[in-house]
Amino acid sequence: MTFGRHYRRILVLHYYQSGLGCKKLAQLTVPPVSYSTVRRIIRRFRRYGDYDTPANSRRRRAGLIPSDRVDWLVAFLKERDCTLYLDEMVEQLRDQFGTTYSTWSVCRALLRRKITRKKISVIAARRNVLERAVFKANMAKYGPHQLVFIDETRKEPRTLNRRYGRARARALHSLPFTRHASGYSALGVLTVRGMIDCAVTDARGVDAETFIRHLAEHVVPRVARRPRSRLAVSRCASRAGT
Repeated sequence: MTFGRHYRRILVLHYYQSGLGCKKLAQLTVPPVSYSTVRRIIRRFRRYGDYDTPANSRRRRAGLIPSDRVDWLVAFLKERDCTLYLDEMVEQLRDQFGTTYSTWSVCRALLRRKITRKKISVIAARRNVLERAVFKANMAKYGPHQLVFIDETRKEPRTLNRRYGRARARALHSLPFTRHASGYSALGVLTVRGMIDCAVTDARGVDAETFIRHLAEHVVPRVARRPRSRLAVSRCASRAGT
């Protein structure tokens, strides 16, 4: 006996809502449905995610996610949380639709929509639109040649190694073991004409005193040549004493 789409859908909903097994659910159905039929309907829903009978239409390839569910997943990533891993997306789809898809199926579905893994751009949740507009209006008074930007970075031999490689299985690469490596801190001075000065030190870290000294020796003399020049210091609030 063939059961219609509506009746098959009711069976699936009862299966997930009641928590009963296929055998117990078959005993409670009206009209009665055999245990093998209930198990076949549930198995097909888990595999294909629909309620249609196999003869109703062309059988969809196992693991292929329907377009409406991919639309839901894309909207979820766009509006709620774009940082989900593939296994977490599988859980979201299972909680929403009751079907478990493989991570490969989810990955292929996203690639077809040209959704790939990208570096996250962080936007401040408490940014003040009015203060931002005032800052832009004030900065518009100055030309690009009046701005000098400085930033400090630190490098050591252990941070110069490449983090990714290509191999069939596990990528291995031999390197000299170094527990303590001496590094260098560099302070760069940048304008629209390029790098105009720099300060390099082999100290383990640049504290507030060293930073202010580099600022006075390498930046202030160049800024003083141009009236009304301004100095933009990145992350100055994180340095105590600056």
